[in-house]
Amino acid sequence: MKSRDLGLLALMATVGFVAVTVLPEGSHAGEMWPTGLAAGVLLLNARSRWAEIGLLVFLASVVAMTFAGRAPLMAGGWSLGITAGALVVAGVLTHRGTRTPRLRDNVDLARFFAAILAGSAVAGAFTGVTSLLLQGDRPGVLAVATVLAHLNGYAVILPFFMAVARHRANSSRIERALQASALAGVMLLVFGLFGDKPLMAFLVVPVLSWCALRNSMRVTLLQLLAFGGSAAGLTLAGIGPFAGVERLSHHFDIVMLALHLFVLACVVSSLPSAVAVAMQRDVSHAASVERDRLHSLVGSTRGIAIIGTDADGLINLFNPGAEQQLGYRAGEVLGKSPSMFHRQEEFERLAELLGTEATHRAVAFVLREPEHAGTEVEFVNKDGDLRMHTMTLARIIDADGNVAGHVSTAEDVTERVQAHTTLTEALETERQAVDRLRQVDQLKDIFVSSVSHELRTPITSILGYLEILGDGGFGPVNSAQTNALTRVAGNSERLLSLIDDLLLLSQVQDGVLETKSADCDLGAVVLAAANVVAPACETTGKAFGIDVPSTPSPFTGDRAQLERAVINLLSNAVKFTQAGGRIDVALRSDADAAIISVRDTGVGIPRDEQAQVFKRFFRSSVAFEMAIQGSGLGLSITQAIAVSHNGHVEFESNPGEGSVFRLVFPQRVYDAHAHGHANAG
Repeated sequence: MKSRDLGLLALMATVGFVAVTVLPEGSHAGEMWPTGLAAGVLLLNARSRWAEIGLLVFLASVVAMTFAGRAPLMAGGWSLGITAGALVVAGVLTHRGTRTPRLRDNVDLARFFAAILAGSAVAGAFTGVTSLLLQGDRPGVLAVATVLAHLNGYAVILPFFMAVARHRANSSRIERALQASALAGVMLLVFGLFGDKPLMAFLVVPVLSWCALRNSMRVTLLQLLAFGGSAAGLTLAGIGPFAGVERLSHHFDIVMLALHLFVLACVVSSLPSAVAVAMQRDVSHAASVERDRLHSLVGSTRGIAIIGTDADGLINLFNPGAEQQLGYRAGEVLGKSPSMFHRQEEFERLAELLGTEATHRAVAFVLREPEHAGTEVEFVNKDGDLRMHTMTLARIIDADGNVAGHVSTAEDVTERVQAHTTLTEALETERQAVDRLRQVDQLKDIFVSSVSHELRTPITSILGYLEILGDGGFGPVNSAQTNALTRVAGNSERLLSLIDDLLLLSQVQDGVLETKSADCDLGAVVLAAANVVAPACETTGKAFGIDVPSTPSPFTGDRAQLERAVINLLSNAVKFTQAGGRIDVALRSDADAAIISVRDTGVGIPRDEQAQVFKRFFRSSVAFEMAIQGSGLGLSITQAIAVSHNGHVEFESNPGEGSVFRLVFPQRVYDAHAHGHANAG
């Protein structure tokens, strides 16, 4: 048990003892028992300790009443009422699990009065039953007086154990001195000059209300406690208007009833006023905090222009960000229309964009809708410069749901818009340049294709005449002439091969590479290509190996193109492999894919150039250093042929060690109706 709790219980017992002792002999009603202390001790402790605290409240009450002259059974019954009432009050106030109940708004006030009424009613019931069973002396009067006495005991003491508003008083020192003088004067009049007129006591009510409206909650509670205690003490001493009631009724219990009603009237007139003032101060404080926070936020926002208008559409807010971006001081624009920041041409542009009239009011009415937040709006600053802002306009709604004004936030994005415009123009210029290059490229391809077609016929004719000359069709030729004719024929063949490559490449670029699919044997394709290249290996001193399955490897494709692809790979291997090196071609075929690989021990491809090997006309630096002839089209054409057969080309190359190229074709089943045949690859 804490010393604080023991001290409060001792105080309760002492005040209760005095309250019972000072009652005249024969009076049993309405002792001023400090019930608020009993409930307060409970509120200071957890619910788990209430049984222990309640027992101590009961024992302290029994001891005080017994020593004050009450019969033990009577003291026990009344003490049970005091204890039960305190438990009810504490239970109602903490029914939501709150440790310290609040007394700060109307909801708290209603719960407070409900709690003390319930607790007082329980105490009155115990007292009335006890009186009926043990005395039989006016139990009804005793019960009513007990209820009123307990109500006052709770009302003037219990708030000190609750969480109340801690706002400072609105009154000045002079006003507080006047309040004290007024209370003292009223007390002097009521309990002195008008001691025989009970109704005059109510003169104190407006003074207490004045104090409650102007003082802090704590001061109001202290005034109620002091006034209630003084009124009770003077009345028990036979002084004041309520002492005269005994002379009229010839019974002191009626005096106590009148006193309790008077004190309760003072509480009911003062406490709600104090709570109302506390609520108003809470709201005012919250509004002040929110206002200061908003002003701080608005005032510290430099990069955003914030402009507010009232219900009439006139500017009443112009933050430093707006001053910085628009060049006006707040004093220059307050009370004016925001239309001063826009040209009529801008209203017309926005009206066309938003589908409304070209007026400031109509445009603003549409812009305030959420879907138009962030709209780009042109502003005119004080210097007449046109600046582009992204603006969001929102309505301000008051407590009644009416539009009290508008607030707009705008960010200057002129440089960003200009940069975007410049970038857009640059991209458009680049797009046009790309289109022109594409057109030039198309013209070039058309020219190459046309020239290739035109050159093929005369070169074919030249080859024909060279063959006739070599066979002696125009007369005998000697060995020197035969050698010359052979060189001319070889170069003509090379030229014709280049023209064929150009024509095939033109088809690839046009996306119309023609393939004549038919059943074929990939092994035969590899052997045919090897036979073309093998003589060149023999004459240059290079080893040549062929590895193909002994059984057919069926495939559906254009045999001529497939042979050309393998020949291109083998020719490159021969050209880039030095004398004494080796070249191998192999075919591997299974249910998933057919792979034709060409491996050499040549010079390889530099690593920084490997990403370009399939580009048109690309020739590696090694080809230039070794003066190896070629057009740079072979690998590009090989890749196009592989793709046209749903395959691809992959390679690995190590400079100085050689390369391996692979033609990879997936095995597939072709539609017999689409190709005129059926096969399984």
